[in-house]
Amino acid sequence: MRLFVENILHPSFRTKKLRGQEDLYESSINMDIRIIWYFEGDELIVLIDIGHHDILNKY
Repeated sequence: MRLFVENILHPSFRTKKLRGQEDLYESSINMDIRIIWYFEGDELIVLIDIGHHDILNKY
């Protein structure tokens, strides 16, 4: 989590916008676990969901 907070765009997270969503992003913790999140202002990251790759089907 520390690396996630310090550098959300670190290449190991493979962070990208979710298709079809204006402000939601996904980051990979490993090949199966994903975090869905969004920016709240300039410094706050709000976590929406954490789970297996299939959580992407909800969004």
